[in-house]
Amino acid sequence: AELYQETKQPESRAAALVRQTDPEVGFVLFGHGPLREAIRQQTLSRGLEGRFVLAGFRPDVRKFLPHLETWLEEGGIDLAILFRQSSTPKNGDVYLVDTATYLVSAAGDPLTSRRTVPFSALHNLPLALFCRPSSFPASPAPAASVLKRALVMCNVLLVAPRFVGKTFASFQATCEMMGAKSMVPPLGLLTVAALLPPTWECRLVNRNTEELRDSDLEWADLVMTGGMLPQQPDTLRVIELAHAHQKPVAVGGPDPTSSPEVYQTADFRVLWESPPFPTSAWVMSKRLPDKVQERLRACTYDYRFSAEASKLLDGAERFVAIDSRAYAPVRFVMEQSKRNTVAAVAK
Repeated sequence: AELYQETKQPESRAAALVRQTDPEVGFVLFGHGPLREAIRQQTLSRGLEGRFVLAGFRPDVRKFLPHLETWLEEGGIDLAILFRQSSTPKNGDVYLVDTATYLVSAAGDPLTSRRTVPFSALHNLPLALFCRPSSFPASPAPAASVLKRALVMCNVLLVAPRFVGKTFASFQATCEMMGAKSMVPPLGLLTVAALLPPTWECRLVNRNTEELRDSDLEWADLVMTGGMLPQQPDTLRVIELAHAHQKPVAVGGPDPTSSPEVYQTADFRVLWESPPFPTSAWVMSKRLPDKVQERLRACTYDYRFSAEASKLLDGAERFVAIDSRAYAPVRFVMEQSKRNTVAAVAK
């Protein structure tokens, strides 16, 4: 706060009113300005000594934020947001955000059934935030628990579809030789799980090794699936099963990206948006004799693709040298996965 406005010290007046309801409540005001002493005198005159702290300007105010977040999530303190209907700031105020407010309730609720709602009717309704801190203090209101579950927690069922037939992608013949059910772990879905918010609960079902049960679908708030072309028939089957249980489905992966029209029945289609990066790079050992390395470089860089091959490779005509910067998209996913995994473990 910048304590410069010629006002009637609404901070101390509001604090005095709140204290009438809860004598144990306390207040801290960070900021400075010419009205600091006037506000201090007002707090004393209203019996707020020891309960209204003027912390002044603090360059280290950020160190208090982790505690603030913890107090909010544990219900130790409440969060107040001041709304103003006027679109024009007054008295030197600076608007932080211009946003819409929505009322969420069960069907038939008398408040939301009206075309207009008086502002006074919003008093004491739980506030749902789409950012941290995103939890609610303990509240007997059913709406609070419903909104907390909807915005903070989500049960995500990740389903790896079956590979259909004996293809190179399923290694079916190798599985039969080794007595294994599958040789291909669902690394894509596991990576997606690591990228999801740490407050979400994830459950993985690999249909190549186990059955998808009704109880799994009943547990889920959201189903995620997808894969390669040999998995397309079973991916569509998973969508049908999820919709039969009235669960929304998000699909992604190589085949939905290549043929999004096939997956129009899905509720969400996550298509490839990453910058391109090398997926089949050649690596030459430094242990090779120098002349061999020179010959390999010359053969590789001098080679030109045929016209047919160039069409399949988005117009590329030859091999090019790459360095580690080409894998920035991969490193981003890796680092994001690490951070979310650490946050989930810490939770």
